Amino acid sequence: MTGSGLPGVVALSRAERRLIEGLRRAGAVNAGAARPLEGRGFQIDRLEKLLEVGVILEASPGVYYVDESAYERYRQGKRIGLLAVIAAVLLVALFLAIRSAL
Repeated sequence: MTGSGLPGVVALSRAERRLIEGLRRAGAVNAGAARPLEGRGFQIDRLEKLLEVGVILEASPGVYYVDESAYERYRQGKRIGLLAVIAAVLLVALFLAIRSAL
């Protein structure tokens, strides 16, 4: 990782979860139940990212809801990406261990 590293990733995940959970608590899980976001406690860049990937949808200007199936696909993709990074690190470590043993 570059930049802020793991703490930055954890903070971003926390910010995403806060956005999603806030909309869920408000019952905003479909276009008919969409709600405005509370003005405090969320990061605009995380909102923009979740809008871009279709996890949060804008029913009308300033009124949002969570697409649960898109959120599940998004989370699955993040898990797969993390597993790929872990596998790559393990392969490099294995390669270096074998190389140093020769």
